[in-house]
Amino acid sequence: FAANGPIIRSTDSGSNWTQLSLTANTSRLASSGPYLFAGTDSGVYVSIDSGNTWRQENDGLGKYYQVNSLCVFDTLLFVNTALGFPYYTAMRPISEMVAEAKSVVQATPQPQDTLSIYPNPATGLVTIRSGGTAIERVSVLNVLGADVLEAGGSTFPRLEKAGDFYSLDLSQLPSGTYFLRIETAKESVLRKVVRE
Repeated sequence: FAANGPIIRSTDSGSNWTQLSLTANTSRLASSGPYLFAGTDSGVYVSIDSGNTWRQENDGLGKYYQVNSLCVFDTLLFVNTALGFPYYTAMRPISEMVAEAKSVVQATPQPQDTLSIYPNPATGLVTIRSGGTAIERVSVLNVLGADVLEAGGSTFPRLEKAGDFYSLDLSQLPSGTYFLRIETAKESVLRKVVRE
């Protein structure tokens, strides 16, 4: 999401947001497959890694770098720029923009996700490896987001712990797709699990 400021990203349907490394005032975003384009007040930036790193791509924009709009059509990126009047529209092949090696804006290091769940798909018992993070509670949600099972804490003791490994029994649930909401002292994360 961008609205005349830094770009922010959510990977959990809007529950949590993080600011990306691009610090330019960003008013427009466009995407094409794995590529993300940001229209800023200083030109166009492209990311080939989901917004973790960015590089500026102003070739072909003329002398106006304030981006009013971006549009992806087929294999082309259209950019409308202006500094007052007149407006200027440029077009570039996306393949050119993502292939060129230019200076990269470095990403702020993101915390590494240390949680892993296996087996997945599972027939009953699921193991959650926490990687040193203490898990306080695990909620199992159905695909509609409703809680179908909770474990952990003093009220729900069904979450068994052995070192960095936690065990959760899903055998009483019908077959289907579920989400584990894993709560630690620092955060709450969602992980998909399939019960066969």
